[in-house]
Amino acid sequence: MKNFTKIAALAAMPLLLIGCAKQVDFQDFKTKALEAAETRTEEVDYITFKGVYDGKEYNFTNESILSMSVAEIAIASAISIELNVEFYTLTDLNDEEAGHKVNYYVGNGFKVEHSKNKNEENDYDWKREYNTKGYLTRYYAKVGDTKTDMKLTYTFK
Repeated sequence: MKNFTKIAALAAMPLLLIGCAKQVDFQDFKTKALEAAETRTEEVDYITFKGVYDGKEYNFTNESILSMSVAEIAIASAISIELNVEFYTLTDLNDEEAGHKVNYYVGNGFKVEHSKNKNEENDYDWKREYNTKGYLTRYYAKVGDTKTDMKLTYTFK
């Protein structure tokens, strides 16, 4: 029974760590994100994209572009720009004058999140989540009634 309790506690650890993300300022986010990216030793072999775009389910990989639909290529192309957390370390996206509010989170990975504010005409929300090495694991965007919610998994060489 003692071993079962230890195993159950270990199994629950990832669930408990999910709540460890802490909102930080841009400079803290940038420092931690670049540190995480520097620790990468593996090379990505292929990526699996699974989720919804504009009400349609998708499940594909980047392995063979020749067998991908036009929609899959478009989704993969848009997401691939942000595959690495370093994309969000280039500049702070907060712009009070323009009314942009972006929140940065660190803890058991990274998260960058924007929500619609009253200064914007269109309904545009987005969120990007990265694992502890800075690889994109979730790409979420909502513009009006169109929603993209893709989860990414990686296979390494």
